[in-house]
Amino acid sequence: EFQVSKHGTLLKSGGVCLDDGTPRRHEAVHTFTSFLQPNGAINHFHIPFHTLSMSSTAEKDINLQNKIFATVDNKSEEGERFLEEVFRYFQEIRNLRLRTSTLLKLIGNGQLDLQESLQLLSKLRGENPSSKDEDNLAKSMEVKIYSNKLNKVYELLNLYAECTSRMEADSFEPTLENLTECLAQLSEADKEPLFKLISDSSTDKDALSLNLTATQFLNAFDTDGELMRSSAAGKRSPSIGLRKDIDPKIRQELAKFFCKLSMLDSAEDILLSSGISTSEILDTVLASALRFPNQTCQWFYNLAKCFIALLTVKEGSDDRSVSSLQELSKRLILKAKIDENLYCVILLWMNALRSVDAPHAYIDDWSRRLHQTTGMVELLSTFKSLLAKTKPNHVDLSKTTSSYSLHSVYDCGNGRVTELVSTWLHKLGSCSLNLPANMDGLNETVELSLITKVSDYFPKSMDVNVLVVHMAWDELQTWHTQDRNDMASLETALLSLSAITCTKLKVMFSQLIWRTFFAKLFRDIVKRTDDFKKSSMNETSICDKEFGIRRDNLACFLRLILAFLDKSLELLRFGELPDVYVEYDNFSLNGQKHLLDHALAGEPPDIDILSLENQFCVVLYLTWKLKLPSRPLKLFNSVEINNLIKTNTTAVISWFSDYNTSVRTERISWTGLVSETAAGYIHRLPDSQLDSKDYKELMAPVLQLSKVWFLSDVVRVGQCHALYIAGFDSLGSEIRNTFSSLELDKLGEKLMDVVLLRIAKYLHQDPDTAQVATIPAEVVTEVAARRDRSSTVADTPLTDTRELLKWLTET
Repeated sequence: EFQVSKHGTLLKSGGVCLDDGTPRRHEAVHTFTSFLQPNGAINHFHIPFHTLSMSSTAEKDINLQNKIFATVDNKSEEGERFLEEVFRYFQEIRNLRLRTSTLLKLIGNGQLDLQESLQLLSKLRGENPSSKDEDNLAKSMEVKIYSNKLNKVYELLNLYAECTSRMEADSFEPTLENLTECLAQLSEADKEPLFKLISDSSTDKDALSLNLTATQFLNAFDTDGELMRSSAAGKRSPSIGLRKDIDPKIRQELAKFFCKLSMLDSAEDILLSSGISTSEILDTVLASALRFPNQTCQWFYNLAKCFIALLTVKEGSDDRSVSSLQELSKRLILKAKIDENLYCVILLWMNALRSVDAPHAYIDDWSRRLHQTTGMVELLSTFKSLLAKTKPNHVDLSKTTSSYSLHSVYDCGNGRVTELVSTWLHKLGSCSLNLPANMDGLNETVELSLITKVSDYFPKSMDVNVLVVHMAWDELQTWHTQDRNDMASLETALLSLSAITCTKLKVMFSQLIWRTFFAKLFRDIVKRTDDFKKSSMNETSICDKEFGIRRDNLACFLRLILAFLDKSLELLRFGELPDVYVEYDNFSLNGQKHLLDHALAGEPPDIDILSLENQFCVVLYLTWKLKLPSRPLKLFNSVEINNLIKTNTTAVISWFSDYNTSVRTERISWTGLVSETAAGYIHRLPDSQLDSKDYKELMAPVLQLSKVWFLSDVVRVGQCHALYIAGFDSLGSEIRNTFSSLELDKLGEKLMDVVLLRIAKYLHQDPDTAQVATIPAEVVTEVAARRDRSSTVADTPLTDTRELLKWLTET
């Protein structure tokens, strides 16, 4: 019935013809139910009859659901007959989805105990039309889904009920003798670490007790999905899979359940008839065993039995279960953390493979993995003990080895172990520069202790040359990515290259370092330095932003790079490089290349290009160190610039007029400016001594560069002249005594000019002195002409000037 407003009447009639009131439209409107308003307007109801029918059915189903809940709540009053009544209500519910959700609520909320749930499910399955005609292809998909869900829920609860009851009845507790008998396929040496772990374990045996309710067990599985699957016997059984989002604690309890199930008689048949995939069971058990280690004899025994039972199950005529379980175990075990527990899991899995006569290739593979695990466990133990001794209060040992797995160590190329040892040595406070001395010394050091232990397994990878290469590379990466202003770390890494005894490796590795860390940065500095000299810029901001190096650190950086290039150039001048005798240990089946492989795979550096880079570096270093106003690119011709910074030659020529012809003049001018500026780094000490160390360090690259530029005589003459200008006659005379006759001729004219400048300065700086001085008439003109330039020479005693003049007259 419909609720009708108090202002109007509901009209009910069968096939009444009414006029709809539309003008000039005299057509009859057929209606069955209408509403007559007080003003005479008629409202037609257009309600689909199937909607009315569904609405009534849905309301009825909801009422039946409420009756089911009420009946279950009052089951104590109803007695044993309440299940019959609940079953009758379920039969009357027409919506199969509502029927399923109601059933799961009853089970999930604990309103029905396990046996009551099984009885109700058995009745529902019995009345299910799909069970009477399983081959009827015309039945609706909704009925198939409903039937499938019923079967899966029933099979799961039946499995849980049967197994838990049998587990409670079975009071067997395995001992070490039982475990030893189960592991009879293994050697005593392989079993010894497992038994030692059991004897040292403090794990509570109560941790193995099963804390899994029927509801938790049921909710862990996906009861939707595949409808049915065919078994080996030709029967159709439900295919049940685990959910992906199971709580780790529930997964741990499931692993205990499956392990205890494997202890039962005919466990293989139970597993096969349950419909649960053996792959998913193994996934659950292995994941739990690796994530929640339990070091008791009972757990290891249960785990061994579970592995054997899973490998024994035959799921079809074309059985590939062993191979599929082998692949699954590799995927899980190889990515697990390396520790004593992983060793035990591999050992038990290998024992199971031997027990079922699995292919020898599988067993040999796990035997190799077992040996790898043993070695890595020992190495990690050694490293952690050294780390605790070195930094007892400043390190969390639990986090130092958390990321190491068999895959990340042994399946990532032959150089992986050297990378790990390099990382460990840095964590122990060592560096590439100190490593050779700490390895060759008589004292026991942490470096020597660690490397000696690792050498027992990987002797070639622990060669000092290989370790220095990796440690220096790690230090350069840290410098390049974290703090480019840390010049101490950069210097340490570059100085350590001198410890590499293999010449070819040193050259090739230096070339790799240059290409990776310095080449682009160096070219950017060349171009930006020339820009700075052309126009005024915010040099501090540009250096920080583009180079990542503070402006005041650029000179130090270029000094280190210059020393690095000098050593590389010196090694290349020896001619053909000898063969390399260092390599990694060959232990990985993965052909991934590592640092040593990349360094030796490249081409040797071109000595001409390296020499050009060295020349540019000298110019840049002295320009930044001495704060010279010169533009570096003016000192090189267009071909040299193009070879270095890879610019278009024609574009370079268009920047300067007659550029190539002016290079020699610019170079002579620049070396003269360097000689004059460098003289300012000479310091006078007491007792007429001179500190010329910094001066000699600044002039050494200039003198070397002058030989490449074929300006050696010009630079030497200019250097000597600059020393006399600055008043350091003793240093100038030392250099002067090494000159050839041609150089002395060029120097004589310059030194005579210095003498006249000194006399002019002496005469004109004090008017009284000028009045009493007696000068030959022919000298007056020369002295007067140099009066304005007399301030360019330093104050020098007349005795030094007299000695210089005496030498000039005698030469």
